[in-house]
Amino acid sequence: MSVEQPTPDVATDVATGVAPRVATEPASEPASAPAAQANKPKRVPVRRRPMPCPHCDAELERELAAAATAACPHCERPLMPVEVAGFWRRCAAGLIDLALLSVTAGPIAWGLHRLIGSVPLAPDARGLDFALTLFATDVSVLLLRAGPVLVLVGLYLMISVAWTGRTLGQRLLAVRIVDRHGQPPSVVVAVLRALAQLAGTLAAALGPAWIAFSSERRAIHDLVSGTYVIRAVRVVSG
Repeated sequence: MSVEQPTPDVATDVATGVAPRVATEPASEPASAPAAQANKPKRVPVRRRPMPCPHCDAELERELAAAATAACPHCERPLMPVEVAGFWRRCAAGLIDLALLSVTAGPIAWGLHRLIGSVPLAPDARGLDFALTLFATDVSVLLLRAGPVLVLVGLYLMISVAWTGRTLGQRLLAVRIVDRHGQPPSVVVAVLRALAQLAGTLAAALGPAWIAFSSERRAIHDLVSGTYVIRAVRVVSG
């Protein structure tokens, strides 16, 4: 089985530890092509920092991503150069998932609260008063009230990642989740990742926000579960 690599003239990142792919030599031009085209500058990645090996955490040089068969020079384990999904692409996928959950998990949770006769937290408060009332409410009460939604969201994340390796939003944005070996996450990893994602989101969204500061564009739940979110590539059997 082989992985069809991105076009060689596009600068990419590497999720499995090989640093961002360097720009390769431009494709050969016809003899009649202008000299300016032949001497055009190479495209280089915006991020220039090396990345760690996913197996031994040793620092890898960016040029390693351009090798035909990449392997860590320290632990000698094979590496798979891939293009990591950027911050804005992951945000867009998350917004799609949020929209989907708002029309599915939201009404179901509302119906459950109506069924058990839950008392509103702030029935007479509106706007700023409502927000201040929520801030003053005990955290355990808020978690209990949000319990149905959290369970439904957790199940959505666990099942979709364990089943297909990506959520619906990630599928539409052509990204997928892989482990450090480049394989789809196992059920255990999917469960661990979903729990860490819920915890990181409840903690003032600090978990997902870490994507913006990570050279590998990994959130806290990616670090906890050992996963990477990459641009989807077509796998060709052979």
